[in-house]
Amino acid sequence: MHHKNYHYKDLDMLMTSQVIAESFQSNLSALSTVYPEFTRQYANSLSEKINKGFEYFLGLGTTKELQRIKNTLNSVQTQSLRAIAFLKTLIEIRTGNDAKRKKQILETLGFRKYLKAVRNNDTMALLGLLSSIHDKMDDSLKEELIKNKSDAAFIERISEYAKKLNRINRSKESLNATRKAIEEEAQQIFNTIYSDIINICKIAARFFKDDQQKHELFVFSKVANHIKSPVPVS
Repeated sequence: MHHKNYHYKDLDMLMTSQVIAESFQSNLSALSTVYPEFTRQYANSLSEKINKGFEYFLGLGTTKELQRIKNTLNSVQTQSLRAIAFLKTLIEIRTGNDAKRKKQILETLGFRKYLKAVRNNDTMALLGLLSSIHDKMDDSLKEELIKNKSDAAFIERISEYAKKLNRINRSKESLNATRKAIEEEAQQIFNTIYSDIINICKIAARFFKDDQQKHELFVFSKVANHIKSPVPVS
């Protein structure tokens, strides 16, 4: 786990770094006379790194993708819940007054085990119930419940919901892991940007110690405060 090397908010740090990097570009010819590593290539590389930092800060589309998966998950859950309610009604109709047989079928298919948790919006319980229905719905039970093509198509659809829900859940877990990895990587690059900028500030502030105006361009805290509280336009 990478921790911050700075006490600023990420956006404030990035914006301050961008302003200092621009001042650095403007004063590069003077600074490179005392520090040969300060080349145009180094300055361009730093600007690219800061741009990449902003991309990381904005989330690289991962948040949007996660939201899309959540929306799909909600949609499939809603359809699955309707299907389960319909199946329960179908079982009650087919078993008629035979309460013992109704209880037996509901228990076999997993209703007794999962239904309470399903009603409390437990996704894993819903997946468990759908999978149980898919596994336990053997040919003899299908024959008992299915009386027409519509019934057959409906029961087949329940198996599809189990597969869909499983697939979406895996996508969600995978995306959450990806997001964590991106956040780790982002913090690493933010720390690198800050470290590079502070190094530039130390050298440039010392170089321009006799030029107050330029000196202040390379004092991180002053630039950061100026960004937070810009001078009002008259």
